[in-house]
Parts: sequence; structure tokens; C-alpha cells
Amino acid sequence: MRNMKLLIFVLLTLLPGIVYSNYKVGPAYKVTGRGVSFEKQLNWQQIKERARAENKYIFVDAYTTWCGPCRAMDREVYPNEKVGNSLNSKFISVKVQMDTSKIDDSRVKFWYDDARAIMKEFSISAFPTFLFFSPDGKIVHRAIGYKNIDDFIALAEDATNPQRQYYTLLNEYNEGKRDYKVANYLMNIATGIGEKDQVDSIARDYLVNYLETMSDDKLYTRETIQFLASYPKLVTSKSKLFSLLYHRQGDIDTMVHSKGFAHSMVKYIVSKEDIYPKLWKDPEHWTKSEPISDRPDWKKMTDVIRTKYDAELADEVILDSQVIWYYNYRKDWRMAAQYFIKRNERYGFAKTGMGALDVNEAIWYIIFVNSDDKDVIDKGIVYARSIVDALEKEGLKGFNMASVIDTYANLLYKAGRTKEAIEWEEKAVQLSVDDKDPDRVREFQEIIGKMKATVPTWR
Repeated sequence: MRNMKLLIFVLLTLLPGIVYSNYKVGPAYKVTGRGVSFEKQLNWQQIKERARAENKYIFVDAYTTWCGPCRAMDREVYPNEKVGNSLNSKFISVKVQMDTSKIDDSRVKFWYDDARAIMKEFSISAFPTFLFFSPDGKIVHRAIGYKNIDDFIALAEDATNPQRQYYTLLNEYNEGKRDYKVANYLMNIATGIGEKDQVDSIARDYLVNYLETMSDDKLYTRETIQFLASYPKLVTSKSKLFSLLYHRQGDIDTMVHSKGFAHSMVKYIVSKEDIYPKLWKDPEHWTKSEPISDRPDWKKMTDVIRTKYDAELADEVILDSQVIWYYNYRKDWRMAAQYFIKRNERYGFAKTGMGALDVNEAIWYIIFVNSDDKDVIDKGIVYARSIVDALEKEGLKGFNMASVIDTYANLLYKAGRTKEAIEWEEKAVQLSVDDKDPDRVREFQEIIGKMKATVPTWR
């Protein structure tokens, strides 16, 4: 079954973004029995006393019994000799189970009270959480989630380096020792461990008191654009950064290797300032908000944006919002399809800010599932085929290629072109066979069965 996520239409105005993954696969190392040595006899207070006496840092692995990544750390990382060599000489390490179970042994039960206290004091809600403490018992560093061997060793090394310790640097920053060279590092760590208030505070300070004070030529850096992509809600149309986006769209797209990125950023900022507050009672959370009125004054909004910027931008962001309005709020499929087609006939898919796969999903829900208009379905066929051709040219295979072919095949079937539809759906089946995905094979074969029996596939 397709993922019935609330469409994707949010993506009509969201950013293509620059994605920086926190996870990478490192080289394989032999797992031996000489890995991390975990303390199993002492309680939390005794561990802190021993750390102070031996001048060692403390590493706490906060885990749960149901956590898959926690088990992967136990299986793949902690037993590794290289990891053991890195930690054992510098840390007293302890594993602390954060949940309870019927099979808990005496050692786990002995730690129940300490585990609850640690969870509460350090607001632990994701697992595994790694906490690092200085020899005097102060928290200095933190991380969340599975780490491969190299990344975990690097994490432990950061925890003993005052120039890399998150909480050490954060305390200095909050005390007024502003070093904006480390601000991005702090924001990245804070984002990774879920400290949203810290992220927002540092990001606002970094924008207002650092970026906005720079000359235009110094603003034009990849680091600045990365900040924009990560914290778009902070940027307003009065910002120097907005001016940079608006006037140097092509240059910025080239810098980040993402065509349409800057334009999507501009559209997002204009929409959140000049459209969402006119449509929704809670514009910041508009996807869940009640509307201000059932009859938006589209013309007035268009005129305001045309006056502030330009006619083409105004018309485009208004069309984006009309698609969202009629799909997400009104559930008026005829109008949603009308504006979706109008928007794409005028500006093309490249300027939506959506990737090909997101456009494919939009075609599926707006046109295939919810329209019976022959002309609309024919447009959908043209759009879907263009996506299939583009992705085939890129050499896409597997799950995603099967999805776009499935959309195209179903549209052909709805248009009465059954023979072609079956031929294309069989391609989706074969891609799923090659991808070793039996569930998708079964799903697509069932669709072919419906096509052969002339049963609707859109209900």
C-alpha cells in the first residue's frame, strides 16, 4: 500500500534542502573479546567517586531492552578491540538500562533508582543516549543514536577535548564568550540531541549578531547557505540573507548543486510572511490550524506580493497556496487539480521545490485517486510519463522507479488504455522482483489482476 502521508503538498512550498547525513559506514574492524570494559559492581555515586580518584572521564550508555540500535552497539561496536583501547584507558564506562522488564537481573534492579534519576536529570528520551562526564562528575558531551566504530571513537575523543566538548563550549557561549566559529558546531550537536531551545537561541543570536553584521560579499559562502537551509523560519524578507537569496538565485543554486534551491527558499519566506498569516489562525503551524476564512482574498494577497517583489513570484506562490488550500483544507479535488495543472503548465515541475518522487506522489493523489475528469487524467499521464523518462535516464532502479511506473500504469488504466497499463505494471513487478521485494511484487500483481478483470484500481 502507498504511504498515505499528509501529502507532500507541504513540499510544494518547502525547501529542497541540503541534506547532511549524520550516519556513514566506516571500515569493518574485527570484533574481539577485548572491547569496552563496562563497570558492573558500583552504583552511580561510587562510579563518580572512583572517576575523581583515578582522574578518569565517565561514559554512560543509556539504553533500553527494546532498542535495536542499542543492541547493534553491543554487537558491533563495544566488543571491538580498537574501541576498547580508545575508551578503557580514559573512561570508566557503565551501561544503564532505562526501562524495566520481567527478566531484569539483580545488577539492573540495583540501578533502578539511579537510572530513573539520570533519565530525569538529563531529560533522556531517545536511545541509545551517550553521556560523557568529566572526572569531577560534570556532563561535558552527549550524543544519540547508533555510531559505527570510527564515529564512536571520534565521539569519545571529542568528549575529552575541551575544544570539542558540547556542554563546555555551550556554557562558555551562554556566559558571553561568543565564538561564532563554534556556533554551527553547537547548533549541529544541539539538533542531533534534540535540545531545540538551545538550537533556536544560538541560531537567532548567530543570525542577528553575526551574519547580519557581515558585508554582502562575506555572506556569500556555503556555510551561510547551509545555515539558511537549516533554519529558514528565522529568516525574514528584511534580512540581508533574503536579499542574497532573491538577487543571486542562480549563483546560490550552483554553490549548493541544487537547481531551484534559492527560489524555493524565497517562496517559503514570502509565503510565511504574506500568505499563511492571511489564511490560517496559527500560521506557524498552518498544517494543523483552522482557517481565518473560507473565502481567502487571493487577489489582495497577490497585489501585496506583486508590489513588494514581482508579478511572477506573486503568481507562483499564490498558485502553490491555492493547491494546498483546495487539497489540504477544502478537499475540493476538482479545484486542487485545476490549480495543480495551471501551476505546472505555467512554471513546470522544476520550480515547485519538489523532487521528482514528490511530484509523482502529488500526481497520484490529486489526479489518479481523486479525479475522474478525462482531460485532467490525460494531463496526469503526460506528467507521469515525463517523470518516468527522466528517472530512467538517470538510471533509477528499485522501489522508487517501481513507484513512478506504477503511477503511470494506473493513470493509463484509468484512461481506458488497459493493454499499455498492464505492460507498464509488469515492469513495476519486474523491478520489484529484481529488488527482492515480495510485498511489492504481490501488490503490483494484484493491480494487474484488477486491470485484467476491469476492476477499478483507485478505490
